[in-house]
Amino acid sequence: MEEYLRIGLMGSASTGKTTISKSLSQDLNIELHGEFESTMLKRLIKRGIIENSTAFTPDQSREFQQRAIGVREKFSERKNYISDRTAGELWVYHKKYRTECSSQEELELFRDRCLKVMSKYTHLFLFPFGQIPLENNGWRNIDSFYQREIHTEIEKMLLDFQVPYIQLKEEKFSVDERLQEILKWIKK
Repeated sequence: MEEYLRIGLMGSASTGKTTISKSLSQDLNIELHGEFESTMLKRLIKRGIIENSTAFTPDQSREFQQRAIGVREKFSERKNYISDRTAGELWVYHKKYRTECSSQEELELFRDRCLKVMSKYTHLFLFPFGQIPLENNGWRNIDSFYQREIHTEIEKMLLDFQVPYIQLKEEKFSVDERLQEILKWIKK
C-alpha cells in the first residue's frame, strides 16, 4: 500500500457509500470522515434558523458552504482517511442549489478549494446508481431521475477537475463483494 491512504467514495444518494465506508474503515483500520452536511442542515432546521434545506438566504448559504469546505480542507491534511462524501460532491450540490447566491469570484474560489481537496485523494471511487432500492428516509426522498442527474453531474465534475477515479462495476453486489472490489483496487 501507499504511504498515504486517502480514499474518497462518490456517488448520488442511496448507492451504498456510507455502508461500504464503514466496512472499509474497519477493514483497513483507518479513520472514517462521514458525510456531515446533512447533519448540519438538520441542526439548522431543528433550531429554526432555516425552514428547509432549500430555504437559505444568500448569507446563510455562503456561511454553510464555507463551513463545509473548511471542515473538508482540515480533514484532507490527515495522512489516512476514508470519506463517504467528497469535496467534489460539495461542488456539485453547490452548483445545483446555491449558484444564484454566489458571485463569479466566490464560485471560482469555492471551486478551487474543492479541487484542492479532491487532488489529495490517493483513491477515488464512483459508485453506480440504481443498484440499491430507493426509499424515503424521512429526510430526503429521491427518485431514479434525481439519482441519475446527480451521478451525471459528478461525472462532469470529475472531468472538469481532471482527477483520476475508478468507476465501480454496475452490478448488484453484496456489501462484502463491493468491499472486495474496492480493496483489490487499493492493494494494486
